[in-house]
Amino acid sequence: MKFIWEVDDIQPGVRYGRKDIAEVWIIGYLAVEEDPNKRYTSISLEDGMVCKCETRDTWAEYLNRGNYVPIKFMEGLR
Repeated sequence: MKFIWEVDDIQPGVRYGRKDIAEVWIIGYLAVEEDPNKRYTSISLEDGMVCKCETRDTWAEYLNRGNYVPIKFMEGLR
C-alpha cells in the first residue's frame, strides 16, 4: 500500500517517517520567513535539524518521492 501526500496534508505538527529509517520528522512552520508561501519546513525529532523552508506543494512532492508516510498511518499498519 502506498500513501499519497496531498497539499492539504502538509500541516504543522504532522509527524512522518519511513519503515526503513528510524528517524522521525515533524512538519514545521516559520512565520518569519519572507515569502509567505515558503514557510513550511521539516524538523528532525532525533537531533532538531531544521530543513529549508518550502511551499506546501514542494513538501508534498518531496514526501511522495521519498515514500514517507505519516507516523499515525505507519502505527495503524502494525
